Amino acid sequence: MPVEEFLGDLFQHSGAEAVGHLFRVCSSIDSMVLGEPQIVSQGKEAYRQAEANEACGR
Repeated sequence: MPVEEFLGDLFQHSGAEAVGHLFRVCSSIDSMVLGEPQIVSQGKEAYRQAEANEACGR
């Protein structure tokens, strides 16, 4: 599939906007599939990796 076919569907968030998007997706408010447990699992794993690489703060 040529990348041009889906470039218009990509987006990037940062700061508070990124955190809000993460919470909306994990709570199924803004998720493609309602109640998808894999999304929460992926979020937890991403946080673990960020923490292990000192890429997140408190």
